[in-house]
Amino acid sequence: PGIGKKVANRLILELKEKVGAGWITTPAAELALENADVLAALTNLGYSATEATRAVATLPPSTDLSLEEKVKLALQYFATK
Repeated sequence: PGIGKKVANRLILELKEKVGAGWITTPAAELALENADVLAALTNLGYSATEATRAVATLPPSTDLSLEEKVKLALQYFATK
């Protein structure tokens, strides 16, 4: 259940052709690509895609965080709910 990294990457590639390169290079799109692994980890832990997306949206826009650190921060979102 949920969207894994492979499916997310395939969707992005397919949409990139349809939408145009200008849309895909936005910071939000880049952030989504960087956090595809976090989304996959959260959905594999049983969270819905919507819940995982909300948690990822709370992550700081820092690229120097490891995957483990990002997942921990995303899980803290659920702890505060």
